[in-house]
Amino acid sequence: MSMLEPYSPKISTDSADDWSLNDLTETNDFPFLSAPTDQSIYAEISALPLSSSEASTDEKLPHKKTYIGTANGTLDLYLDQIGQYSLLSFSDELRLFKQIDSYLEQIDDHRKSCQIDLGLSDLFSSLISPLQKRIDQIKEQIVSSNLRLAVYIAKRYQDRGLDLPDLIQEANLGLIKAVDKFDWRRGVRFSAYASWWIQQSIGLGVAKMGRTVRLPVHVLRDLQKINKTKKTLEQQGCSSPTATEISQKVDLPLEKIIFLLRSNMAMVSLDEDTSNSQRAVSWEDRLPDESIEDPIRKLQTENLIDHLSLALQTLTERDRSIIKLRYGLNNNAVHSLQEIGSKFNISRERVRQVEKRAIKKLSEYHTLQSD
Repeated sequence: MSMLEPYSPKISTDSADDWSLNDLTETNDFPFLSAPTDQSIYAEISALPLSSSEASTDEKLPHKKTYIGTANGTLDLYLDQIGQYSLLSFSDELRLFKQIDSYLEQIDDHRKSCQIDLGLSDLFSSLISPLQKRIDQIKEQIVSSNLRLAVYIAKRYQDRGLDLPDLIQEANLGLIKAVDKFDWRRGVRFSAYASWWIQQSIGLGVAKMGRTVRLPVHVLRDLQKINKTKKTLEQQGCSSPTATEISQKVDLPLEKIIFLLRSNMAMVSLDEDTSNSQRAVSWEDRLPDESIEDPIRKLQTENLIDHLSLALQTLTERDRSIIKLRYGLNNNAVHSLQEIGSKFNISRERVRQVEKRAIKKLSEYHTLQSD
């Protein structure tokens, strides 16, 4: 399993478990060259709600506002609620994460003490319960204070297959992961570290759930290779790289590349309007009515039946009957050689010979008619 690319060399490289940068497709690559700063978050007033206390300090930052892209009333309510949490200062972050470490050390000390006597398990539980509860409260405070950061980043992934509420949900999962992984001793702002986990979580969410047909992770990895190679070839002057050209640069079989490119095609709704006129015309309106037989195909079938009937007239009555039974003509079921032999009281080998002779005669008739 690959390791998480750290935001800064100061950040330790923790195991990403099932989180992998390789799981992201080309269209879900991180949109930021660096993590957003507190100033940039405040500047995005159209993207983030503000608490009443923050809004009161600056007349340019109204508290009540209409949020862009939030037609859902529940989402409006959520954004208004998270606006009540103030962003943490760097000193506040350090204080809270130091408290978490302190409580974890106390839990570890209690664990070591109780390991001596297995009968102290109940005592151990009673000792760590309030400590663990306090740790959870601090983590919840850190997460709540950074929910606007999650929204800030989630908005950058709109129009990629997931609605904004789903993007925010994925962003929040990444934020929670960042709280568990963060090491305050590295001297980096938590928002800088968390932004990578948030983007990672959103990218995975879009890759896995932003498609009508979900693709396995290994397929997404191969698509990422193909898309990056395609982009490289385009930058080198190849306007529309073919599957063959891509296969020469990627260690994948040509047949697999063609299959993956087809599987990555965008889904189109049949209800989508395809007309530029005032009258709406959907893709469904353009599809042929399968309940009505195609007139051209119907004419071709009728001509074929007439031609076959004339050809069968060149055979003897017995040969004609055998061919009809063998191939299920005139609404007959297809019969085996044994069944036909029993019907005419001849061997199956004799039926095979009659069939071969009749087919040859029909072929000669067709050749004469073609000439």
